[in-house]
Amino acid sequence: MITKTSGLILLCFLQSTLSIPLNEFYSFGSNVQEANERLADSNDAVSRAIFPPVPYIFYGESQNRIAVSVNGALFFGRRSPTDYVPNQNKFPLGNRRKFVAPFWADVDTTAAGDVWFRDSTSQTVLDGVNTRIANAFPLQPTFTATHLTIATWDRVGYFNQRSDKTNTFQCVLATDGRCTYAILLYADGEIQWTTGDADGGANGLGGNPAQVGFNKGDGVEFDTIPNSGTDFIINVASNSNVGVDGLYIYKISDADITTVHVCIDQNTGAIYQVGDEYQPDCSTRCRCNPGPQLDCQTVPCPINGPTCRVNGDPHYYTFDGNAHHYQGGCEYTLVQYCNSNDFYIRTRNQGHNSQVSCISEVTVLVPGDNLNIVLPRRPNQVIINGQAQSNQAGTLYNSNGVEVRRAGIKVFVFLNRFGVRLSWNGQYGVEVTVATSTMNQICGLCGTYNGNRNDDFQRPDGNIANSVTEFGDSWLVPDTCPAVGKRDAQGVPGCSEDPAVIQAGQERCGVMRGDIFAACNQVVDPTQFIENCQFDYCCCSDTEREACYCDNIEAYAAACAAAGVSISNWRNSLGACTIQCQTGMVYRQCGSLCPATC
Repeated sequence: MITKTSGLILLCFLQSTLSIPLNEFYSFGSNVQEANERLADSNDAVSRAIFPPVPYIFYGESQNRIAVSVNGALFFGRRSPTDYVPNQNKFPLGNRRKFVAPFWADVDTTAAGDVWFRDSTSQTVLDGVNTRIANAFPLQPTFTATHLTIATWDRVGYFNQRSDKTNTFQCVLATDGRCTYAILLYADGEIQWTTGDADGGANGLGGNPAQVGFNKGDGVEFDTIPNSGTDFIINVASNSNVGVDGLYIYKISDADITTVHVCIDQNTGAIYQVGDEYQPDCSTRCRCNPGPQLDCQTVPCPINGPTCRVNGDPHYYTFDGNAHHYQGGCEYTLVQYCNSNDFYIRTRNQGHNSQVSCISEVTVLVPGDNLNIVLPRRPNQVIINGQAQSNQAGTLYNSNGVEVRRAGIKVFVFLNRFGVRLSWNGQYGVEVTVATSTMNQICGLCGTYNGNRNDDFQRPDGNIANSVTEFGDSWLVPDTCPAVGKRDAQGVPGCSEDPAVIQAGQERCGVMRGDIFAACNQVVDPTQFIENCQFDYCCCSDTEREACYCDNIEAYAAACAAAGVSISNWRNSLGACTIQCQTGMVYRQCGSLCPATC
């Protein structure tokens, strides 16, 4: 990116995967065959005047005299300062100080580093420079350099005699007498400091960081690359305007400095070429448009990660694959970001006999949008900010990356900008699926999504609970009910002592290990689902037993589908759990979310 004060151009840079190793710098040091000079160790030295046989053109004006400053600049003309004045060197600088600044900062070589400079007419070096320029500017007229000036700052320290961090960079000026290009190179991993002590820096960072760019000398016009003069300039070797990290090429002979048109992400300092697209997070897509202008839009997150399922009296199957059973009778946080209040998914449990509870209501809160979505169990309603919504299938709400949609017997809530999707079957079943980008960010009764099953019982304070009861109680939403009625139902206690009920539960729930689900049994172990089903069958009341049974079968069928095994006809095969559709509608296990099918 070039920032101009005159005819302002904002250009964004191409972020690349290549980088410049030190051995790809143009030769420097005592072993160079051409005459190569070294500046005396100093914190303000300036080289002797160099008089190139072919003029350099800078901002449209011919220049026949160059001097190299230890402080990271090449000066044209007679006005080359002999010292760097801290806090007084912000572009633009006037008083005819015309210079190219590969790293304008308070360099100090008295403790570390060397500054080398030379003229070159080596045909091998010229050919390499010409190729680089041609590749970077394919639409410019053919350029064939006849003379080069090469300056290299090799592992230089910073003021005041500091050597704990060093920088290595190089500037090549190439001219044919009519056009001039500047090539700036920054060695991979070799830019370690940005600021001298007198510029307000601490240990080489902060304060008034280094500037990189071009100063016309009239006190008005200048051009700088992205992040110049900011803390992000420490990453100069990780960006580029020509597709190779650490390499920048500019045509400096025109009245306006010419570069490849490119854009900057102000949050990260990353730079992109016109036409490039990238996603700084899962819910934002940005494009560098002509101008150039960075255009960022909110997009749905790809929600392709694991699913947490809650069903029955409630049984929780966590994102990382654990199962637990918490019989609290209040309202609890099921899923949220651990360290923010961006959204909350909560479930309210209601006891339906003396032993157990079940989900009676699901609530989704997005505080930043003042959005409150309530999904009661009976009737299967959708209430948004206090207003009951239509019972017809279709989209009920869609704003700012949040969508509520009714499809068949289920209601879906898409928290697209957070990478979260919820489905609610209107009975006892909730599923929450998250994007893989949310890994290490999720907490609640669905556990932590981090691939570690051992910390699923993490409490809001970050500590691990010692029991299911302690874990569940810790996620109680304050002031939602008295601290009573919380029960730990880990295991499968027999709620009903009626042998007929117990036997029926064993037989009916056992179908999950039978022929109907045989294709799934090798993929998803049904043991836990069968035990939960038997527990619910015994503990649910007579009027709710069938719904409890079907909810558990549905939970296993959903787990099979998520694992890639669709048991599409299980309801009809069982002869139970059938869905009664409205007139003119047909039930399909795997119907689209969009059309109004049951």
